[in-house]
Amino acid sequence: MSLQFIPTVWAARLLMALEKSLVYGQTNVSNRDYEGDIREAGNTVKIASIGDVTIGDYTKNTDINDPETLSDSDQSLVIDQSKYFNFYVDSVDRAQQNVNVLDEAMRRSAWKLRDVSDTFLAGIMDAAVLSGNKIGSTTTPKVPTKDDAYEYLVDLGVLLDESDTPIEGRFVIVPAGFTACC
Repeated sequence: MSLQFIPTVWAARLLMALEKSLVYGQTNVSNRDYEGDIREAGNTVKIASIGDVTIGDYTKNTDINDPETLSDSDQSLVIDQSKYFNFYVDSVDRAQQNVNVLDEAMRRSAWKLRDVSDTFLAGIMDAAVLSGNKIGSTTTPKVPTKDDAYEYLVDLGVLLDESDTPIEGRFVIVPAGFTACC
């Protein structure tokens, strides 16, 4: 006899495990505003945006220019991947275990999904960053030491300032050993 589980309970457990462990997919790193619009793989979400607004000089008691017409554009978020995991726990095996097999299997599954999604997001983000806004690369990484770790962050901030990257929403992802060297 096999175990019967409620799928919505599994999904809740998995989501909790993923949210606590994502690096690139975490809030304030990835835009997750459109998750509710995604129904299934193969869907496309159209994301509308507007272009820059012109800023003019103001002179007191002088007419200003006519209002400009805003330009718009859109991006398509194509959902073209689906991932899954599949395991079976025999009811006799489960009864004979000292640990909760389902919780452990879900934890391990969540970690594997996290690795797959974070690796995917890291590749997408890396490809989208202008080469002038990077210090090092995946093939020739800069490995900070206690003497230069802070300087790398300062240099990166200068690069972003010089390329007019908005201050709001900036973030940096550093390797785990970064805090140990400072």
